[in-house]
Amino acid sequence: MKKLVQWPSLAWALALVTIGMGARGATAEPIAGRFGAGACQASPGFGQVGSRVAALTGPGGTAGQSATRPTARPAAQVTRNDRADVTFEVRPTVDNSVEVSAVTGDLRVTKRVQGNGEFTLQVATGDDQVTIAMSGRGLNVTRNRKTLDLPRASRDERRSAEARRLLVDSPALTRYRVAADALMETDDRSPAAMALIIADATVGMLTGDVGAPRRIARQLAQRGQRNLRPAGLAIDCFTLMEQRMVEAWNDYLACYISVTNNPFYVFYWEMCAARWTLQVESYWFSFLSCSGFNW
Repeated sequence: MKKLVQWPSLAWALALVTIGMGARGATAEPIAGRFGAGACQASPGFGQVGSRVAALTGPGGTAGQSATRPTARPAAQVTRNDRADVTFEVRPTVDNSVEVSAVTGDLRVTKRVQGNGEFTLQVATGDDQVTIAMSGRGLNVTRNRKTLDLPRASRDERRSAEARRLLVDSPALTRYRVAADALMETDDRSPAAMALIIADATVGMLTGDVGAPRRIARQLAQRGQRNLRPAGLAIDCFTLMEQRMVEAWNDYLACYISVTNNPFYVFYWEMCAARWTLQVESYWFSFLSCSGFNW
């Protein structure tokens, strides 16, 4: 089992104000039945999923010519979890992001993830719409026409409390959390389901559920801990992601424990959770790029 490293609490947490995550390199080989994961070389520069161009035939052109930009929206990978009653679409975008859409009942969810782990989550049901944007600098939260910025460089508990009041009674976020919980209960490890589950950690934290990141980080790491294999053996893209989830959980737990006795522990817990979120979002993105998932 990986030994936990105790980070210096104050210096480590303050370093999280400007977070830039990159994927660590590793060689992966295919294993059948895991979302079509193919042979790949996972490295920091491989995640340009949106830069692939279409082969087009235009006026005066021939089949196979490279277009400078796609002329149509990339095709989506459509999946469904019947037990959770959620239908997903996953597709690359022209700005090198990955877009996940989900529908359950009247709930509509759209999430865009960049290679560095930054993401935008849009949740809507009826006339209630919420957008949450997370970056290394902080969070931006919008519900209907009201917007709040929550920068990490200048912690303000009053603004955090205002964000909780803004979001806590949101029907859209309530439905979203119910859907994410159902996906966890069915142990859905598909890329689309994991996208919703990971974002639920941030939604929970914003709405006052401070334990949400820890619970979700633990669950995502559990299978990876069971599937650890000896060093030197080839691994596929999905196993590589699971092992990184274990590493992210160990780092998060070490951070969480190291600041528990600090008078400002809630603030530092949030910083630990933010670092974990950007890590695992980046690992999720890297898995899709590594496996050649639908592009």
